[in-house]
Formats: sequence, C-alpha cells, structure tokens
Amino acid sequence: MMCVMRILFVCFWSVLSVCAFAADTRTALKIDGRVFSVQEIADFYGRTKSMRQDISFPEFLDMFVLRQLYIADARANGEDTTMVFRNECLQYRDRLFRKWAMRKKRGNESSFSDYLQRQPVKLRIAHILCAVTPQASAGEKERAKRRADDLYRRLRQGEPFEQLASEASDDSFSASNGGHLPAFSRGEYGEAFESAAFALEQDGCVSAPVLTSYGWHIIKRVGEEYPAETLYMRNRFERRKERFFPEKEVSDVRLTQKDSLEIARLLEEFGNNILIIESQKKYRLPADAEQLSDYFKRNKRKYRLKQPLFKGYVVECNDKKLAKTLKKLLKKGVEIDNEIDNNEQIKEYNSVENAVLRIEKGVYLPGQNQTVDKRAFKRRDIVADSVHEANFVYGKVLKSKPETYLDVKDDVIADWEVWQNTEIRKFLSQKYPVEIDEDVVKTVNFDELIVF
Repeated sequence: MMCVMRILFVCFWSVLSVCAFAADTRTALKIDGRVFSVQEIADFYGRTKSMRQDISFPEFLDMFVLRQLYIADARANGEDTTMVFRNECLQYRDRLFRKWAMRKKRGNESSFSDYLQRQPVKLRIAHILCAVTPQASAGEKERAKRRADDLYRRLRQGEPFEQLASEASDDSFSASNGGHLPAFSRGEYGEAFESAAFALEQDGCVSAPVLTSYGWHIIKRVGEEYPAETLYMRNRFERRKERFFPEKEVSDVRLTQKDSLEIARLLEEFGNNILIIESQKKYRLPADAEQLSDYFKRNKRKYRLKQPLFKGYVVECNDKKLAKTLKKLLKKGVEIDNEIDNNEQIKEYNSVENAVLRIEKGVYLPGQNQTVDKRAFKRRDIVADSVHEANFVYGKVLKSKPETYLDVKDDVIADWEVWQNTEIRKFLSQKYPVEIDEDVVKTVNFDELIVF
C-alpha cells in the first residue's frame, strides 16, 4: 500500500511540473528551502477563496506561510514518519479510492431523488423560553410560570413574537434570531415540545405555555421545509447506500489520470492537516478567559465601544413598594436573585394573582430591552404602556471605554488570534527561513489567476 501512495505522490508532482510550463513558474516563496511558484500559490489561494470568499491575498499569504511553517516543524520532528500518521493516511487513501470507485459504478440520480421524496417534511418554528429546571424551588417554578403567562398575554394583545423573543427568551441561541430554531422533524426534541409544535395547524399560530424539562415554552409555527438537494443530504444518502447496499467488486474500476491526481492532492492535504494540528498543539495557547483577559489588560487603551452598553440589573415589576425594597437590597450589595425565596415580602407578593416580577443581570446594547432603553439610555420614544412604572435598572452605562474583555469580546478574540499567530510565525521563521520574492509577488494579480 505504501508503494501505491508513493506512486500517487510522484504522479501528483510530475503532473504539476508539466502544467507549470504552461503557467507562471517564477518562484514566489521559499520556506525552509521548499520552493512555491506563482501558479502553486495561486492554486492554494483559489482553494482557500472557494471556502472563504472574503479573504484577501495578503491575509491568505500570512496564513499560508504559517501553515507551511507548522508543516516544516512537524516534519523536522519526525511527525510524518510515525506509525499513527502513516496509518491515518492509508485509511484516508482507502476511503478516497472507494469513494471514486463507487461514484463510477453508480449511474444516474433517480435513486437519490427517490430518497429525497421519502424524507419527512420538517417544521420551522420560533419559541420563547422561560427557563426553569426540575430541581428548582417551588418559588422559582411559580415565577417562571407567571412570566410565561404574562408573555403569552402580551402576545395575544398583539405584541410582535420575534421582538418579545429577542427581549425576553432565556434561550440565548435563538433569542438573537427572534426565537427561530432550525427546522426539525419528529424525534429530535422532547415529546411535550414536539407534540405542542406539531399540533399547531397553521403558520403564525402560537401555543399556550408548554412545560418541558428546560422550562416553559411559547411556540409559534413559522412554516414547513421540504428536503432539498443539498450536499448534506447527498452525503447522508451516500453513507446509507454504502452501509446497507455496498457495491461489489469495486477493485476492477480503473481510475483516470485526473482521478489519481485529485486523490493524490487530497491525500497530501489530509497529511498536511495532521502535521499542522500536531504543531499547533505545541505552540498555540487556548483562547480561555485568563488569556483573553491578560491580553485585554495589556492593550486596553486601543479598545473602544462601538455603541454604549448598560451593565447591571433589570428589574421588571408592577408594584412600586416591591421595587423600592429591591433597590434597597441592591444598594446594600445583595445579589437579589439569590434573595427572592428568602424574602417574606417578595413571597407574599408572588402569591398575588397577576403580579409581575422579573429580575435579570447582564450586559445590554440599545434595542435589546425596552426597560433598559427607557431607564438607562433615556429613550423618550418608548411608550409608557410597554414599561411598568415600577420597572427600574441598577448598574452603569459605559459610553466608550470597556471595563473588561467581555465588553468587546469579539474584537479581543480576533486581535488575540492575530497576535498569537504573529508571535508563532516569528519564532518558527528563526528555525525555518521564509523568503518572499516581493518583486515577483507585487507584479502578480493573484485574484485574476484563480480558477474555481
């Protein structure tokens, strides 16, 4: 089997050499003595661009150089000669051969079309979650139920479902998308949730609060989704066919030179990816809270908030006396969400019918919560009916300077990744020389050389 692999690699590089005479063979880059021509760089750039259309050539070149340095380091340490590496490459090569052979024996697409038609129609829904666990106290369960009932009442009075989901749902995954979940068929969620969802007969219908192990859900039917001829469905069909209807005597199928070249290219990419992963284990630090916090503190001056944000508590209730009590607790530094079950006045209040009490602690941008918009950001266009008079916020508004990395987390992660890659590249470049022929690179428009 190793002989076959060597032949494939020889075939791969010999064909590239022949093609290069018809392409731009000028040297663009050398890494640890390995030469990359203009056309080779363009080929790699094209494959990357097909997966990340927004990537620019300078960004690609930095990434490409770092990947080649990882590969050089792994090879220098003998990672490409280990038994584990060889076995993984051989197994992958066998899968590639089988895939190509199966593809040649499969004929037309009618069986795949039949497979699509047999797939169940999926349901698209949106939901609002008032979270509560089965282990929660009786008081917590009662508050979650009342909150769900209040939200359901507001929906029946005409408030937009997506807006309420964004403002009030405890499901952070779907709340940012108006409560919308990926389409699903029966058997993917719990029985109670699915029964309520599939019982909705028309698009736009909304269910009364439904209890599951996650809490109370209010579900809106959005529509149905029919199986599409996607790559995911194609791969599912192929895996099922290979498992339950394996082809016989695939070894007699002869692959073309083009097939062999593509297998060799994929096999090399697979091996290189293993080497890169092994090198990254040695040099890359995890993007955990400690690393990000340290990086933010070292570079705090350069970060600015793109828009103001509020950090603190949002308390929503319809009783001024209770609101006053809660404010006093907050001023004393009491974590009021932990005090609710132990406070007799709040217990008594929770027993009153139609009482409303909701307490949240978090970070809010303008437009995410009406109480925050009205009380913290002083928006005058928020109508009085949508915010209880006793509602209040307790915390601070940050206008331009973030306090912690969490206030600008996405920017910090992106900058930290760039910094880390730059430091690793500097270190590895000292061991494995990198030579970029700027005179050649600057004269080439690599975007024009891309062939998808």
